[in-house]
Amino acid sequence: MRFSGFEPIKTALKDIPKTLDANGRRALEEVGQDLQNQAIFRAPLDLGALRGSGYIETHRLKSMVTVGFAERYALRMHEDMEYTPQEPGTGPKYLTGPLKEREERYHKHITDAIRIDRR
Repeated sequence: MRFSGFEPIKTALKDIPKTLDANGRRALEEVGQDLQNQAIFRAPLDLGALRGSGYIETHRLKSMVTVGFAERYALRMHEDMEYTPQEPGTGPKYLTGPLKEREERYHKHITDAIRIDRR
């Protein structure tokens, strides 16, 4: 016996990992960009170029995105709970705060991006 007509299914199955990887990477990058935007607006303005030093690094092989700030004093500003910034709404934990607040939203965004439509 010989079966035919399965080539489109075989091709689609081979493409699933590529689609998941591409969709997952895109979602991670979108989450990273959103987190960076949120953190930039919360970073203190008082001490120079902190906001301008924000960056996103995509690690394609690890399916990971790093969001951070390059200024030497960024970590100190992030962790100094006694510092009172001049600008309301800014201050310590400018990166951790938005991450915790949006954690569920980010999780859902990534999960939705890699979900396979089973209809």
